[in-house]
Amino acid sequence: MLQVIAKKHKLPGLRQEPRCVLVSIVMFTVIMTILSPVEWSLAGSAQDRTDQPNDRKAVREVIRAFEQAWNSDDAEALSLLFSENASFTSPSGASAESRAEIRALCARERREVFVETTLTQSVTHAKFPAADQAVVEGTFELKGYQPGFGVIELSPEGTFTFRLRKQGGQWTIVMARITRT
Repeated sequence: MLQVIAKKHKLPGLRQEPRCVLVSIVMFTVIMTILSPVEWSLAGSAQDRTDQPNDRKAVREVIRAFEQAWNSDDAEALSLLFSENASFTSPSGASAESRAEIRALCARERREVFVETTLTQSVTHAKFPAADQAVVEGTFELKGYQPGFGVIELSPEGTFTFRLRKQGGQWTIVMARITRT
């Protein structure tokens, strides 16, 4: 069988012994497997698994609601954007592993670290690896951040990554990482 393939597809520089053809096929397969994800991510739309334009809009609304809840100093509203067992890492590096912990962490940091700050976010990339999953990346700025005495100064700017999941027709955040630059 391999000899038939080798004769049919004469490739310059390749010996047409079955072992050489087999090695060539294996190498080609490995190279294509490695390159395929690169081509998909560069193409952008091939990464999207959603065919619902409303999903993009709904995910944007969750990101916008996060910003509004932060700016309203409403830890309860902010926590309700997360799934019950979500994880969250704040710009200070503190983390929480449930909706209740996220609510407590955000309330504490708004009182003690990020007092009277205004959050602005800009989405730089959004993709849908599955119909019920979204990954949103972007940048943020915390305007009005004033480090207190004895507090390590944090950059008021950074990046964020949110992973969202659609459950019961509703998009919620399952993971949020907010990192200062």
